[in-house]
Amino acid sequence: MQNELVKSTVPNLPVHIARSISEEGITNECPLHFHDEIELLAVQRGAKYLEAAGQQHTLMPGQVAFIHSRVPHRTVSCLPAEETVILQFRTEDFTELPASSKSLRHLTRFLHNGGDVPLFIFESDRPDCDIYRYIVQASLEQRAKRPSYDLCLRGWICLILGCLYREHILADADIRPDSRLLSHILPAVEFIDEHYPDHITLSHLAERCAVSEAYLCRQFKRATGSTFIEYLNYVRISHAERLLYRTDRSVLDIAMDVGFSSVSYFNRIFKRFRNCTPNDFRKAFYLRE
Repeated sequence: MQNELVKSTVPNLPVHIARSISEEGITNECPLHFHDEIELLAVQRGAKYLEAAGQQHTLMPGQVAFIHSRVPHRTVSCLPAEETVILQFRTEDFTELPASSKSLRHLTRFLHNGGDVPLFIFESDRPDCDIYRYIVQASLEQRAKRPSYDLCLRGWICLILGCLYREHILADADIRPDSRLLSHILPAVEFIDEHYPDHITLSHLAERCAVSEAYLCRQFKRATGSTFIEYLNYVRISHAERLLYRTDRSVLDIAMDVGFSSVSYFNRIFKRFRNCTPNDFRKAFYLRE
């Protein structure tokens, strides 16, 4: 399975938008892969076969498939001919966070990493959702490349995100981070980001924030929807991921270096966040030029 590095196709905008076109007698296949970006497939003509999240679908014109980040999937064009718009982007690149947290890369991604729906199919006959039209318009905008088209594309993507939030496909759709709540936990977050390989306790973090342990737990849950242990593990896994594809060090060494006390626990946490084992991730990683 391949871990795909998605390339931006729009200057000044972190988004990949393209068309998959197969003519009669020619079949396009994208083998099993995954990536950090969410993916949307809008079929315009023909049909597209999709495998993702343990499901199989044949997408017809007017249907849109949402595939969450890091969900393994493969697609095959169906004869006689097929045309599909492909849209890929990271949700955090288009969702505003309070200014105080913009420099905290791990926190930003953590806050937008909780989508509960790995795969969703928008049917073509739904009158209450315009996501298909938004994706097609974004594709037309990208192809025309008129002045300021990157700004217009950003607008279409925000409308697409609005549909995903309203459908509760992206978790916590109605919740935006509260800058006041985040300010209460920022000292703890900053300490975790800097000292993640060390043994970090709740009492130590509470002392740095000058609050009680119970209060810090409540505030962390209110601000992030999760616990400090979950955030600590997320940061450690993020650092481990880079070591896995940038070095040839053993999984055991990497687990110890990022702060895990055992390789079995590291493997379990890694699979929960990344949907594969550390060894599978290392074997799969490649850069698509």
